[in-house]
Amino acid sequence: MNLIKALFNGLSLRERFLLLAFLWVGLLLWAGGLINHYQDERERFHRVGVDLERQAHWFEEKEHIDERLWSALERLDPARTYNSTQLSGRLDSIARETSLSFDISSPSTQESDIFSIHSVRIQVRRAKIDDLIAFDAAVKQEFPYLGLEGFQINAPSRDPRQLDAVFQIFSFELKPEQF
Repeated sequence: MNLIKALFNGLSLRERFLLLAFLWVGLLLWAGGLINHYQDERERFHRVGVDLERQAHWFEEKEHIDERLWSALERLDPARTYNSTQLSGRLDSIARETSLSFDISSPSTQESDIFSIHSVRIQVRRAKIDDLIAFDAAVKQEFPYLGLEGFQINAPSRDPRQLDAVFQIFSFELKPEQF
């Protein structure tokens, strides 16, 4: 400590001022970082508390949720749900019936204990608006077994009457072993 005091006293007044200013700036920057870190942690802690409250609510409502789930599942016919291959085939036939020029992507699947969700992307090129509406209506007739997840439409500059569209369509497949 005496060595530090002797070095400090050996500095000129200008050097002392600059050293103290440098130390204060460093201390303020450190304190600012500490405050930001505290605020971030406090916000995360609050979000975790909100999530825990929400989860507790779900656990409290478990029986009611299970009742509603089984009630909804009773109204569905597992034989009418589509696996990934059936989804692609059904959408292919709907698109052909509505005279669309289209490409179907490979289905992607998300698995769960009770059901699987299959999703397919259909790209339509140079279609009339009436054909797109007819395709959308045909998909909606298959509800709740088929559903429209997303839709994009684009009018190319070469001929705005011929539209390009992308449909994102999903289906679910009930697993019969769960019933």
